Amino acid sequence: VSSNVSQNSTPVTTPPSANESEGETPPKEINFVPNILFGKPAISNKVLYNGTRYAYSNGKNNGVDCGAIITVDQNDEYVGCVAILNTSDNERGNFTVFNGRIYYLKYIQNDDRDFKIIEKFQIWSMNLSGGDKRQEKEISATFTHLYNVNAIADSKYMILPLYNGFDFTYSYYRYDVTTKETVKISTPEFDEGFYIHNNQLFCYNSLKLYKYDVNFDNKQLF
Repeated sequence: VSSNVSQNSTPVTTPPSANESEGETPPKEINFVPNILFGKPAISNKVLYNGTRYAYSNGKNNGVDCGAIITVDQNDEYVGCVAILNTSDNERGNFTVFNGRIYYLKYIQNDDRDFKIIEKFQIWSMNLSGGDKRQEKEISATFTHLYNVNAIADSKYMILPLYNGFDFTYSYYRYDVTTKETVKISTPEFDEGFYIHNNQLFCYNSLKLYKYDVNFDNKQLF
């Protein structure tokens, strides 16, 4: 207490300012338990952002099966849950993290044995606490399945592999989360997987690893 304040003074409590962000309030802990595979959480779509490792995992929320975006440590051990994905609202585990937001997909998920043509999907975003959800863009495209990107790091792009199970072909789309530009890019001669780092695209086929730019141009044997 300052020396110029009387001991008999009544403390004055000031209510929080109306412009204080509710986002600064620590998020409530989510009761999520990831599925375990070989002694560790079963995860996919790992993304490294500002030193934090994000991933998608299936598991249980209060005993109910669900999928979630979680954080893991450098050994892929579970750290915490960012957000439970609402599959009844078509929220899926295809995501990236850029500029303080998580960008993820919404689309109808086909049955692998009795699938139909899907003609659109949406890109949504949320903050790093799982709140402030908003739709970024809806994209018209023809596909039956949309597969996860193997991994993304240090990139503003999402590379979206759309598969058509009726003619066994892939179509690739590149989405820029900053400009919302969507570009259909040429299909590479192989579809075994890819990785994005510093806006370069690394694709592999058997024992060969190739490096492209994000347009699938300037191919180099890496």
